[in-house]
Amino acid sequence: MSTSGNNALNSSFVLNRSTLQDQNPEDAASIYLLFHGLMCFAYNSTTRLCEVGVHSKAPEHDFKIFAFQLDPESPILPPPVYSFEPESHNDVPGGVVTVEIEEPITPGVHYHYPDDEDEYTWNQLLDLEGSEFYGRKLKKTKNVLKPQITINHGLFFVIPTTKSFRRIDENTSNGTDIGPIGYFGVSTVTHNGTGTITLKIHREKIILQGSIARPLLIVFANACPADECSLNESDFPLYYKAFKIKSSEKKYRLEAISHFQRERNVSSLSFFANLFQQEPLHSILSNNDAPCGVAGYGRSSGINDSIV
Repeated sequence: MSTSGNNALNSSFVLNRSTLQDQNPEDAASIYLLFHGLMCFAYNSTTRLCEVGVHSKAPEHDFKIFAFQLDPESPILPPPVYSFEPESHNDVPGGVVTVEIEEPITPGVHYHYPDDEDEYTWNQLLDLEGSEFYGRKLKKTKNVLKPQITINHGLFFVIPTTKSFRRIDENTSNGTDIGPIGYFGVSTVTHNGTGTITLKIHREKIILQGSIARPLLIVFANACPADECSLNESDFPLYYKAFKIKSSEKKYRLEAISHFQRERNVSSLSFFANLFQQEPLHSILSNNDAPCGVAGYGRSSGINDSIV
């Protein structure tokens, strides 16, 4: 979490941490992957892929994919070049959504842990297996995290909430300030000139090409839209459908600290804010005060580690 960074020290995420000095989240990229909503990240140390499990058992949350070819000179969001929107809540693709990126300038999966924490530091992700929650590898509930998304290259970082949050024991009012939390998970890739990205879903295969001049924005969403869900409390407790805890362990909820708010200073990435004010993205954006925040399993090697 953003308050200390200690979670990273015992996390499998740190095994592939971003130590490369020439990587920066604000660098212009050919591809931007955005993740918003109830979904969990894990690094698979065997395949060396970033895996993301989408929470398919959360009411009012529908998994969607949008891909846009952006014009950095224009503030207008163009029509998507590809989209997947379910016909019903149960219309969830099973199996794996594969993101295969070819010819990246910086190969491999890297998580952003700079020496001096910044706006984008990865340990703002809610690490369910980190010291601020359960501090151990958790048993995952079978068939909840689907589809699973795999990504073979990218620099992963977080765009946080503008408010700080308290982690509160479920049956009490006792709380601990855990700081801002992940609002978006983001991955960026810079291509060589002929590089491509391939999306493979069980229904279809799409090959796209991005460049710094015409970058691709691919959005994976599983959020409760702001006008449909509570304005007062995060959907965090829904994650308990995705993993099991011991009878002696506490459950938690999250609440925003009303007196704390900061400006989101994302500099060259500030164009995201404008794009998410336009359809179809505006309708999938959760409330910043009660976000559908992305989370992670920092001690697990992949989403299927410890499935029961």
